[in-house]
Amino acid sequence: TPSEEFEDNYRIKWITERSTGKKYAVLLQNRNGPCPLLAISNALLLRGNIDIHEDMSHVNEEMLIEKITEYIFRANPLLREGEEEVVANEQQNLADVITTLPKLKKGIDVNVRFNAPDAFEFTPELSCFDMCRVRLLHGWLVDPQDPYSFDSFAKLTYNQLVDLIITASSSDQYGHLENGMDSEECSNRQVIAKLAGDFLEDNPSQLTLHGFHALSSAVAENEICVFFRNNHFSTLTRRDGKLFLLVSDLGYLHEPEIVWDKFIGIHGESQFFNFDLVAYDPFRGVDRKDQDLAERLQAEENRKVLEPKPKTSKPSATTGGEASSSNQDEDEDYKLAKKLHEMEVSKSRGQATRAARQTRKPTHTTTPSTTPSSTPQPASDKSKSISSSCWQQ
Repeated sequence: TPSEEFEDNYRIKWITERSTGKKYAVLLQNRNGPCPLLAISNALLLRGNIDIHEDMSHVNEEMLIEKITEYIFRANPLLREGEEEVVANEQQNLADVITTLPKLKKGIDVNVRFNAPDAFEFTPELSCFDMCRVRLLHGWLVDPQDPYSFDSFAKLTYNQLVDLIITASSSDQYGHLENGMDSEECSNRQVIAKLAGDFLEDNPSQLTLHGFHALSSAVAENEICVFFRNNHFSTLTRRDGKLFLLVSDLGYLHEPEIVWDKFIGIHGESQFFNFDLVAYDPFRGVDRKDQDLAERLQAEENRKVLEPKPKTSKPSATTGGEASSSNQDEDEDYKLAKKLHEMEVSKSRGQATRAARQTRKPTHTTTPSTTPSSTPQPASDKSKSISSSCWQQ
């Protein structure tokens, strides 16, 4: 169907590196969803591991998977040479990855551990990242400065943590003897479960302050990797010691100066940059005089909003005449500023607001909420996981 055909195609945004003149292709997300395939593809494109012809404006999923498969074969020499048993094993891994790659457009099961940025439970889907030599990282980490919590549950996976909370809740409700635990063991488990539940409840964004700093240290300068958060996969890099997320929202197709979103902290702070890491300025290219007029208008509008409205009274002929005269004498520069403001300022700020809301909006797959309620309910095994050149290779 036409809608299915659209879903299997990705729009290409062409970006030019000003210092070299080299062009890079960035694939844009055509629908809301986790799409790890998009994040991996953009990482490989930015590293120069795969390429797309400059005349293309779209790329379909079949072509994308073919290019990724070719790269995997080139990047893993054990697929071609070595001991017979090792080659056979690697070839089987490649076959599994080829089967798994199409599933990546919808999202995959990701079961994080809370002790390191690269700590995940291994699944066949994660082998796609390994074979592509693209690291998958997260920042949902327990702070080692809380040694009791760190030692108690940081090495557990998300699924194990939820099971721990459920088991402790059952023990508290039905008694420790029915669960085969003595009173001391039951008490310790309940304390750990309470700490674990508080950790999940206090960090619903799946990023902690310790995790942010650990992530900053884990990513090498100029490395391109994939960042997992809130069931979403984003292409991430580090330049000049700072983290930047690739802007891959379709709404920015015609914004060549918006390429990177500076990853500032855990509270959603961000700032747009172009490919060469020059901060985005919505007034760039606008005459300074016109910009001053637009800013003056904005300040005037803000003042009017904050001013208390006067009580209405019946107008007299005199006041009516004065108002009419005042309206006729309205300053022409003010009119010009108003038009400029509507055309430039509102447009730019409206786009930034819409993008911030879309890029940081949590996506949903077939997984449970990452913040368990005060009394979590058991879930089936199938539904417990969290689903979802100048560059270093």
